[in-house]
Amino acid sequence: MSPQPPMGNNGYNYPGNPGGYSPQPMASPAPAGFPPNGGYPGGYPNPTGENNSGEKSRKKLLIISCILAIVLIFSCIGGLWIFRKQQAENAAWQAAHQYQAVKIDVTGSDYTPEKATFVPIRVQGTDLDKKKVDKRIKFYPKRTKVKLLRGSYTLKVEASPIQNDGRIYNIPKNEFHIKVTPPEKKDAPASTPESEETSGAPESSDSQEPSEAPESSDSQENSEATDSPDTENNSEECTSCPAPQLNIPLEPIEPENVTDEQLEQLKKVYGEYGMKDEEITKQVEVVTDARQAKKDEIAMAEAEEQARQEEAARQAAAAQAAREAAARAQRQQAQEPPPTIADGMGKPVIYLYPTKKTKVNVKIKINPDLGALTTTYPKYPAKGGWNVMANPNGLLSGYGNTYNYLYWEGLSYKFPWDFSHGFVVKGSDSAKFLEKSLPKLGLNRREANEFIVYWLPKMEANKWNLISFQGKNYTDNAKLQVSPKPKTTIRVYMAFKALDKPIKVKPQTLKAPKRTGFTVIEWGGTEVKK
Repeated sequence: MSPQPPMGNNGYNYPGNPGGYSPQPMASPAPAGFPPNGGYPGGYPNPTGENNSGEKSRKKLLIISCILAIVLIFSCIGGLWIFRKQQAENAAWQAAHQYQAVKIDVTGSDYTPEKATFVPIRVQGTDLDKKKVDKRIKFYPKRTKVKLLRGSYTLKVEASPIQNDGRIYNIPKNEFHIKVTPPEKKDAPASTPESEETSGAPESSDSQEPSEAPESSDSQENSEATDSPDTENNSEECTSCPAPQLNIPLEPIEPENVTDEQLEQLKKVYGEYGMKDEEITKQVEVVTDARQAKKDEIAMAEAEEQARQEEAARQAAAAQAAREAAARAQRQQAQEPPPTIADGMGKPVIYLYPTKKTKVNVKIKINPDLGALTTTYPKYPAKGGWNVMANPNGLLSGYGNTYNYLYWEGLSYKFPWDFSHGFVVKGSDSAKFLEKSLPKLGLNRREANEFIVYWLPKMEANKWNLISFQGKNYTDNAKLQVSPKPKTTIRVYMAFKALDKPIKVKPQTLKAPKRTGFTVIEWGGTEVKK
């Protein structure tokens, strides 16, 4: 007897029956609607229907998977594009916000940066984000690195650095204008900060806000080689950009010319830049000590020069006395009458009119064979001549006093007075003659007035006077040397003789150069007795 099929097959033989079971005959197709589930007897599903439904599900699942894959691909592409765009924008922003180093050179005679305090520099302007910039920089040449973003700036030195020997400087009064612009060629990679551009102005690389002062201690600032850029930007420096250059000239002030106002300005500015009060006091004391030392040195030199001049004057007076004694002895031997002031040069006076207050040196040299000085005021130093401070109004100062002019008189032994040309004037008409003639010779009203007041009494006492204004025979034998050299020199010297009656003489032409620039005026005269 053959083995029976497993339970549930209802006698049907399926290909999946276990081996050893005898094949069973196939049942007749079930009538429509039987079994109720549309399958085989016993409730098994119809294999054909099952295959159609699964194929549809697989196709539907495949379509959904493809759509999801396409969406995912496009999402990745879009995300990558947005990432790349954001990366490019970030790179462009970083490139635009890189700092540019600005090379600043501070130069000046006797200025040594290593031996001086910082240079107080203020930078103001607007950067590329329209942000106002107002920075104070403690600048140490060759050590402080000044950087700024793209924008327009002005740079101003607010006070002088102080040299360790007490020297300070006149700082530039003008502001330096600098505009930071992009470079002509940009470097693309955002990761390399060399893509930054500039050509311009020093924005402080100090991270302080405008209202904040720099480090309070000067010694602390000395230890810093560079300042750091603004931390708010996190921007790097453009090392490939050409570094713009700026030169700040400093003009040294002579220590003795430093004013109290300049010292107060130093205190104010150094305080604004954060220097401690005790350090400010110390630095200002260095300047005041240098000023006092220089003034003491000048005073000592002037005292020594005064002593030398006095000694030279004593020696010159002694030599003059010796010459006069020798001249008297010579005249006595020749039985010549001794000369008097009337025989010599009477009251030559010298006016100085510089265009601005000027120290002037004046020397007189008389031919020793023809004459000699007798009286001077102020005392004429035999060595070096007069040294006075002259003002444009003619007022002179020196030797502890003020003067309207320099005065001298002298003796004339055999001065070659020239009367070949001149004028014959009645004594009573002397004032009218001089009032008319002196302006033609270049004297102004004040000078002419003093000339007339001095000579009129001597001339009115005579019935007639033979008058001749001397030229080269006077200027060649009584030389006048003035330093600095004047632009205009007028020397009026009158020689006259008393006459009992008028005589004929060729008239003299009177003229003078136009008074321009530094002008020197001299007038004097001689009443010739012989």
